[in-house]
Amino acid sequence: MNNTINIGVSALKSFAKGIETIGDNIANVNSTAHKSSRLEYSENFVETLERSSAAPGNGNQPLGSARLQLGGGVQIDAVSQDFSQGAIKTTGFATDLALEGRGFFHVKEVDTAGGATGNEFYTRAGNFRLDQTGFLVTTDGFRVQQIGGADINLAYTANDGRTLEAVDIDLNGQVRLMLSDGTIDTTRGIIQVSDFRDSQGLVKQGKGYFENDSNDSAGLITEFNQAGLGGLGKVRARSLEQSNVDLTEQFAEMITTQRSFQAGARIITTADQLLTEAVNLKR
Repeated sequence: MNNTINIGVSALKSFAKGIETIGDNIANVNSTAHKSSRLEYSENFVETLERSSAAPGNGNQPLGSARLQLGGGVQIDAVSQDFSQGAIKTTGFATDLALEGRGFFHVKEVDTAGGATGNEFYTRAGNFRLDQTGFLVTTDGFRVQQIGGADINLAYTANDGRTLEAVDIDLNGQVRLMLSDGTIDTTRGIIQVSDFRDSQGLVKQGKGYFENDSNDSAGLITEFNQAGLGGLGKVRARSLEQSNVDLTEQFAEMITTQRSFQAGARIITTADQLLTEAVNLKR
């Protein structure tokens, strides 16, 4: 009876985490470039009461015994990320960027003096802005990287009467400054897009950031490639990628997980009733 109760408890613990995962997905339905999570379950433990034995003689006689095994409940096997493309929405802001296809923007954290801290992250959220010194940064001040590993700076000082009219970024991530005399400054670099052999190996850090920990299996394979080349996605300027959470799918999954949780609770209730009957046999 105690084992049955433990099985029920394993179900409650696992499906409670399932509800948490679904709740997180639904809560982030409007978060820029959010990638939904999926919780996967597996059998917790198998107790072997008796191993199978071969039939005697030449094996033609069905006298062998079958194995006797009992399951021990359920456990969380993995929490995987769905990196499928989210819808792209036009915003009109020059520093808003979206990736259409594979890849991540590469950003680096800096200290208050503008020096690199050594912390590097990857993100699909392209809601960038310009800081007070003209660097293209995330909402947290992390600097967007260009091919070659340098920060992207869009500051322009008027020269020979020319002024900055607009900032334009093409499909391949080439940053271009449109000047008042009709010329184009293309010296500001090309936005770096990185990709991974196993994106599931990336570590979520919150706020749309992922980290490539050397102890994990992500495997950076395209450090300095250009957007739109080598299978990488294209850069869509003045646009943002939306969350890929499907509310219909999440609500359906919530119903299934809730019913599974209720079934796990019923296992405990039934085991308790049987245990009560066993205790009362003496009466």
